[in-house]
Amino acid sequence: MLVELIFKGGPVMIPILLLSVVALALILDRFLALWKIRLNIPRFAGDVLALLEKGDIQTALDRCDTVRHPIGSVFKTGLLNRALKAEQIEKIMEREGEKHIHSLERYLGGLIVIIGVEPMLGFLGPSPG
Repeated sequence: MLVELIFKGGPVMIPILLLSVVALALILDRFLALWKIRLNIPRFAGDVLALLEKGDIQTALDRCDTVRHPIGSVFKTGLLNRALKAEQIEKIMEREGEKHIHSLERYLGGLIVIIGVEPMLGFLGPSPG
């Protein structure tokens, strides 16, 4: 039944199916990437702040290294540059965060293109009748 529907769609169904497979792969890739970095951020931030209040900067840095989430790297960057002015630290931390966001958004442009192109390909299918 499904195969019949695919053949009725004509040759334009080939790129539609291929793009659907690519889109699914991109979605799964991004899902797994986000799943790997999941973290209880309020708890992590509380742990780091508690260590800083105790003056235990090295343990706070080590705690930042133990997490896969980009916030660990952002916190570590802030801690390593703590001698600078607050505005400078903020800018450095923003750049670090943007770098990680860019890596997490990888391939999303391709997914957006597929989302835009696939419906247009559907219009090219055979006319009814």
